[in-house]
This record gives sequence, C-alpha cells and structure tokens, in this order.
Amino acid sequence: MGQDLAQLQDGEQQLDQEKAAIANNKTQLADEFLIKARLQTITYDETD
Repeated sequence: MGQDLAQLQDGEQQLDQEKAAIANNKTQLADEFLIKARLQTITYDETD
C-alpha cells in the first residue's frame, strides 16, 4: 500500500513538472508569435 502511494506521488510530481514545461513552452511560443507579428508590421510599414 505504501509503495502504491509513493508511485502515485512520484507520478503526480512528474505530471506537475510536465505541466510546468508545457506552460513555459506556451509562453515561449506566444512571445515568438508576437515578435514575428511585430516584424511583419515593420515589413509592411516600410516604403520602397
């Protein structure tokens, strides 16, 4: 019984770490999207 509980707790910790990594990846992707969008507006604002 104690071993099962320990395995569940380990699994829960692993899931929490994965959730944190996913949240960081989402933030990074959002930042990259904003940078690309801003660069795109600069490209369209330039006159030839």
